[in-house]
Parts: sequence; C-alpha cells; structure tokens
Amino acid sequence: MHLYGWIPATDLEMRGDVLGGDFDRNYNKDLGDAFEDLDGGGGGDMQFRWKRLVGMIDGAWVQNDFNGDGYFTNSIIDGKLGVRVVNLERERTADYANPAPRFALDVLGGARYRRAEMDVDVNTPIGDVGIQKDRDWVDAVVGLGLTVGILPNLTLSAVGDYGGFDWGNSSHRTWSVNPRLTFRAWEHLDLFVGWKYLNDDHDGDLDMDLNGPQAGIGYAF
Repeated sequence: MHLYGWIPATDLEMRGDVLGGDFDRNYNKDLGDAFEDLDGGGGGDMQFRWKRLVGMIDGAWVQNDFNGDGYFTNSIIDGKLGVRVVNLERERTADYANPAPRFALDVLGGARYRRAEMDVDVNTPIGDVGIQKDRDWVDAVVGLGLTVGILPNLTLSAVGDYGGFDWGNSSHRTWSVNPRLTFRAWEHLDLFVGWKYLNDDHDGDLDMDLNGPQAGIGYAF
C-alpha cells in the first residue's frame, strides 16, 4: 500500500461552441508554475500477487489553477489484473531488502475511470465567458508492468498502458506510463519517487495531458 503526492504539468485543449460561436482554446501550465502555485494533489495505490496472478488499483485527485483563466480538476481510478510471464528471483541479502522477484514482467488488462471538471474562461467577441464542462468516462486498457532489482534495497518499476478505442463513452485514445524508484528503508517501509504521464484524447473536443513527478511512502505486507 502506498500514499503519494503528485504535481503535474497540465495541457488542456478544448473545442466547442459558446454563445452560438465555435471556440478552440488551449490551457497550459508548465511544471515550474505548478510547483510555484502548489498545484496538484495525491493518491494511493495497492498491489498484490498470488502465484502468477497480479493486480493493482490506484486512485488519485489533482487540480490545476490556470491563474485567472479557471480550474482543471481530475479524479482518476485505475484498476488492472494480469499474469506474471517472467519471474526471476534471488535471495534477500538483508532483512530490509525488497522481496523477490528481482526481475519480473507482467501482462496487464483493466479499466480506468476518469472524471474531468473544467471551469474555465473562453474569449468571445463580447469578452470572456465562463463555462463549466464536466465529463466522466471509463477506458479499457492493456499494458505491461516491469520490476527490476538494482540493489538489495533499491528497485526500479514501471507500469504502462494503452486503451480507449472509442468504446461507449470512452476516449478515442488514452495512454499512461508510471516509472518509480523505490527504496526499502526498513523491513516493511518503502520510500519512492516517480513520474506519471497520462493522456486522454477525445478526438474532437478534448485533449488532456497530466505530466509530473510523484513522491510517497508505502507499507509492504
């Protein structure tokens, strides 16, 4: 089980109509501004393994302020199940070492729920107009998980996925990647840093990126 903070840069492309006219507006906030304004949020995740069956669930909430042009708020729940297809283990060298395996490859499938709340200003011929556009959807995703033991108490892991496929209310395309470097500080206590990128493209009216660092703490059972 892990708890983490996440400060992402944001790129939001919106298209639509307001007051009878079309608009196409990009809202962008880079990582430096996100840190300066203390944007972002956090979340938590759990992972489990039974023999070759693996699973994970991750939930996060983040918000970005476009400095006078509105807010962009995201709630994300991501769940995956899979099979460990490569599993190379070696013995621990200390009580605080990460548990085996020291190299593993997982094939994953699952779904991601996302709710995006956009409360922003749009330029029109009569001035700025505030609009609120909320959308939630579920994307089917497939992906891979990788775990590599660098040192007895230092592990590099990554999870990546791709999905969407225009099924139901899903996005046209979504993909994410989340590498992490985890240090086993004590027998059950992990400290980690990572990076998460998430893109959702709705092929016409919305294109959204969240991209930034994570840091957190975890307890290994």
